[in-house]
Amino acid sequence: MNYCKWCTALLAATIFSASTSAAPGPRRDLDDIGKVIAQFQQAIKDKNKDAMQDLFVDQNSPLSASASDKTLAIVRAKKADAAKILPSTSAKFAEQVGTATSPNEERFSNIKINADDAVAAVSFDFTFLVSAKPVNVGKEAWLLVKTEKGWKISAIVYSMNFPDKR
Repeated sequence: MNYCKWCTALLAATIFSASTSAAPGPRRDLDDIGKVIAQFQQAIKDKNKDAMQDLFVDQNSPLSASASDKTLAIVRAKKADAAKILPSTSAKFAEQVGTATSPNEERFSNIKINADDAVAAVSFDFTFLVSAKPVNVGKEAWLLVKTEKGWKISAIVYSMNFPDKR
């Protein structure tokens, strides 16, 4: 087999052996990013403020929520000046996680990871549940950086969509 065919075969084998939801990147990095995702979900369940904050680059890492048109109309029917975009920080989010009075959980599906050995983008569909009832569903995207202490979230954006009541 000549060198070009061998490289093509190796590339094809690598692509097809990797998860279809993960772009090329070192396998260990993908596994470590998967651990960050799991730790994020667990911190919400455990209401662990410190564990949540530790997943971020720093306390000022931005979080931005964008209300869908439908959700914004529902909210503005009750509060006319409600904002479409809700900016926050990792510190504020971690505080909300730690002081939650009801059991909370965030479920992810269709996870996609695009990473090299320094930066990563993660996106997924999510359902946020309070007391086992969905209160927000939509898309969420994270930007991560690989620090000397491992992968950390540098920013999160997510949509706000009230689930349909059935």
